[in-house]
Amino acid sequence: MKLLKEMDDALSHIVANQADSPSTNKLRVVQLADEVRIGILRMQVLIPPHIAEASDQKMDEFELQLSTEDHKVHKNFDSLSPLLTGSDKSNIETTITRYAEFEKLKSQIIKLSRQNTDVRAVAIALKEKRKAMLACQDALVALEHAIQAEPITTTIPSGRLP
Repeated sequence: MKLLKEMDDALSHIVANQADSPSTNKLRVVQLADEVRIGILRMQVLIPPHIAEASDQKMDEFELQLSTEDHKVHKNFDSLSPLLTGSDKSNIETTITRYAEFEKLKSQIIKLSRQNTDVRAVAIALKEKRKAMLACQDALVALEHAIQAEPITTTIPSGRLP
């Protein structure tokens, strides 16, 4: 959260500084800064479902979305940096540095999420347990029908006369 706040504060300063800027690029600067902020927020939203996901396929989809957003953020940084001067240049450098730290943290979270066996174990247990239970019930019903269909013969004398 600290990294996200520092990035957002720096980008907010850049946007606020554009209000008084005589630059002809001020609308473009605001747009790019906001696109960076939105991209970071999108990534932040994608991480929790990735952590909770048990399916490798779904995790792959989340990671593809994260990668797409990351690419957009870098592209926006590359477009934004040359347009800035003075304190805005310092703010974008701070944001880029904090974003690199965020990327490392995000990578660690994704790696740990992939290794999270609790989510998978619960999903497997619930799914597999239900399948096994249904198969056992079917087998018991079939066994009961087979037993009822068999004639009972015994070699033990019943004590009755023939």
